[in-house]
Amino acid sequence: APELAYGPGGEPELGVPPGASLLLRVAMGDWNDVEDVSPGRDGSALKVVESRGEGWQRPMQRYVCTLSLEVEVRACAESAPEKVAPEAEVTMALGGGSVEAPLEEVSRLAGLGAWGVGAALDVLLPTMQRRERAVLRCSQALVGGPHERVDVRATLSSWVRVEPVPHTAEAVVRTVLVEAEQEHERPNEDARCEITFAVRAAGSGAPLEGATQPGS
Repeated sequence: APELAYGPGGEPELGVPPGASLLLRVAMGDWNDVEDVSPGRDGSALKVVESRGEGWQRPMQRYVCTLSLEVEVRACAESAPEKVAPEAEVTMALGGGSVEAPLEEVSRLAGLGAWGVGAALDVLLPTMQRRERAVLRCSQALVGGPHERVDVRATLSSWVRVEPVPHTAEAVVRTVLVEAEQEHERPNEDARCEITFAVRAAGSGAPLEGATQPGS
């Protein structure tokens, strides 16, 4: 309708006569989903997928994730972004676990203390596929700091599963160093298993005991 286009005056420079109705043809090429992933669904953490990943699995609490990371800050939501550090590869354990020095340094450069960026990644990473690239748009309500908005861009390269051993009340935790080719297969109660094990004191890399033990 003319009132939704250029009105009674038209637009001579574009060749639109007065009072013309316009027919618009639109082709949808692609889009980036924007999802509210904040804990309270209050808009404090908006995820934008830039490149989809592989598979259906997602990292869980305790998993140790390896990712490449960029952080941009904005004085206000609409201001130009300022990159606080070059892209870096970092490793972190989900759920407030260990943080390696590069991540802590990036977080401090962004004015968010030692764990501000880690808090954002704790929200973002559990929603990501392996090799996915995404941006988390964070407000002060999520990460604190002096900036109205912080953009955390991550590419999730891989993860190592760290999980409680069943029937131990989480007193025993295992780290899966090599994933099995057939994940659904397990030995039954009567199976004879050959294992290799090493015992180390906490905080020490030297094994106290190592052996290959056939059977059980």
